[in-house]
Amino acid sequence: MDLVKVSKNIVDRVQERFSDLKVDKPLSNLIEEEIKRECIGTDQSNQCTQEINLKDILPPGMDLDNGEIYDIETGETVKEL
Repeated sequence: MDLVKVSKNIVDRVQERFSDLKVDKPLSNLIEEEIKRECIGTDQSNQCTQEINLKDILPPGMDLDNGEIYDIETGETVKEL
């Protein structure tokens, strides 16, 4: 993601929140919150979300490893993904 675009998004949101009279936080806190929000969408450190979801829907006795669903007892591959 382009850093200029990210920083513009952050500045726009901070200015919007800062102009709101209900905000009683220091400007530095608002900026920190918006930086965290902007970076959540670009954080790619957790790449295994699909595997977690597939493991949640597998029937008992089945597991997922290296893109293959296999029977835990026999170790036999049931299906390749």
